[in-house]
Amino acid sequence: MNFDDFKYHKSKVPTNVFEKQTFFENLRQQIIDDLETNPKYQPYFKKFSPESVKTFTFRFAESQISMLSGYDYYLTQAQNSKELQYREETETIFKHIKQKKLFNMQLLWRAGNLTLPNIRTTWHFNYWEDHINDCPFLDEITPQEVEAMKQFLLSDASENHHEYSTNWQDYDEFMEKFQEGDYENMPEWYQFYDSYLGTGTLLLLPNTIGQLEEKYRDATRKNQPAPIQNTSTPIQQFPENLFSNIETQAEFVKLFETDPHILYLHKAYTKVFNQYVDEAGNTEYLHEAIETLSQADEPVYMPAGLEWEEAILKCAQQYTHKIIAKELDTVYEEYLMLKEMNIGANNTNVLQLYQKDYLIPDIEKQILNGRKLLGEPQTFDYINL
Repeated sequence: MNFDDFKYHKSKVPTNVFEKQTFFENLRQQIIDDLETNPKYQPYFKKFSPESVKTFTFRFAESQISMLSGYDYYLTQAQNSKELQYREETETIFKHIKQKKLFNMQLLWRAGNLTLPNIRTTWHFNYWEDHINDCPFLDEITPQEVEAMKQFLLSDASENHHEYSTNWQDYDEFMEKFQEGDYENMPEWYQFYDSYLGTGTLLLLPNTIGQLEEKYRDATRKNQPAPIQNTSTPIQQFPENLFSNIETQAEFVKLFETDPHILYLHKAYTKVFNQYVDEAGNTEYLHEAIETLSQADEPVYMPAGLEWEEAILKCAQQYTHKIIAKELDTVYEEYLMLKEMNIGANNTNVLQLYQKDYLIPDIEKQILNGRKLLGEPQTFDYINL
């Protein structure tokens, strides 16, 4: 399909980095507004719980912006040179260093040991997870952190790293422990980082602010009047949740999208994120791994002692991680250059949208109302312990 007349063709999008970012942030908000107000979606959304619809709306808008802003990548991914493909993957991996830095700051903030600009609730960390490159208070990445990631990629610990593509700031999930005391769901990269750089003691910090926040929100929830039930009619079951995964988004696009460019593009976008499925129905990356190895520009050797499918997958991953580890140095140099030029992490539009995030006002209202119910000032001063 010819995309020359695509309404989001790169020739129709600002080239200036700030103007381009603002363009897509405005488009993101337009998508959210359309999903929330356009009558055509309401019969579909009515079947699901309101909270899950809110989450879907947010995640769908994020995915659409990712797809539209990088449409040329998704369209040509299969034909792209391996160098370009690895560069995209390296930039993603580089973001994971930032995510760990932000998570460490969250640990300090929850313990009351760190004050951050405009951070008033735990939900704010979820927002900056989705806008990690624009986070204005993130410390500069150090050479030691880059080296930690390189060593992680070259280690066996990185084998399941692809499983953690989202929810990098999920404190409650990551801090759950086995009976033996190990952290059950902590990403392997976070554990490697802590071991390599000696930051594991941050995990021992108390969740003082998180517990206070939950206390205030719980007070608000308990004070909500019980819904009046009409005993003459059956009690309606609570609607099911609307999932926000890529499969559900693909079905949603098929139902409502009419632009042939976006329909075509979404198939390519979905393909990039979907795992390969073999004829036996087992979810694998086997076909992708074989293609990667067939295009390798150096000899690669299969690990011994594994069945052939597993050996191919592991071999391809080791090769890919080796290339990304080398590319990290280049990405880091560019990052430092942009920092020196004061480019990035100061997008005014992103900061404005931060204040308008759909969940932030609700959570802040719950906290302040809970403080009022408990006879405390309606402020966030409790953060400054």
